Amino acid sequence: MFTSEILYTETQRIKNWLWFLILAFISIGVYATIKDLTLQTLTTHSFNLVILIALPLFVIVFISLLKLETQITQHGIYVKFFPFHFQFKFYSWHDILFIDVLSYKPLMEYGGWGLRWSIKGNGKAYTMSGNVGLKLVLRNNNQLLIGTSNATELQTIIDAIKKESKPD
Repeated sequence: MFTSEILYTETQRIKNWLWFLILAFISIGVYATIKDLTLQTLTTHSFNLVILIALPLFVIVFISLLKLETQITQHGIYVKFFPFHFQFKFYSWHDILFIDVLSYKPLMEYGGWGLRWSIKGNGKAYTMSGNVGLKLVLRNNNQLLIGTSNATELQTIIDAIKKESKPD
């Protein structure tokens, strides 16, 4: 798939503590629905029973599929946020005007984590957790933030690429 050596690769999934929160919210919803159903006849609320089972299962399966993959090669950056992207999106070094690893405020700047559009005009973001990402500004003025949980290694790679691309 890739035409050059991979210089950096990172795969992110939902963190264990986040799973705990998700399951806690689902459990509260399931408990409240069961409690409501026991007060009424189940036959009149069979649709609620289907929702009670199907919706939490759907949420759990969807969240378990979430995976953010980033790969950096000599030709550019590949990113895939499954299940939103089935193939890698490619950003050529030629199309990137600015690149840096930086801290950001997920809630204030993008309204949270996931596949997000900026509240403050900072473009699109693909993030799983944390508050550090690889910021790209492209020639067409679009901006992209790719979350990372490995900022030190990513910064080292980006610094080496910047140094390599500077004319002597």
